[in-house]
Amino acid sequence: MYPIVYPKEEWSRSECEEEFLKKFRTTFNDNAAMTLNEVEIFIFPIFQAEHFYIICFNIKSKRIDIIDNSKAKDELPIEAKYEHIPNTLVQRTWRSFLRLKG
Repeated sequence: MYPIVYPKEEWSRSECEEEFLKKFRTTFNDNAAMTLNEVEIFIFPIFQAEHFYIICFNIKSKRIDIIDNSKAKDELPIEAKYEHIPNTLVQRTWRSFLRLKG
């Protein structure tokens, strides 16, 4: 996930996506029993500014959930609390996922 959300400055968007896909493919290649069509939820653990939370993509129900036990900034909109990370992850990861599925 790291190359998608916090890419190296010199990387283009396509290089970020390729790096993500490479790591994604490795995950599936390491687990021969699992295929992309069997996946219901993708879980991305996030560590940002001394703060841990999880972003979940539920493929079957077409939902994105953020699991966060922090009460700090509860009143803030998502963009203020999590900055660009959810939107970047959704936009770039979803495109990469669709490319993998063909």
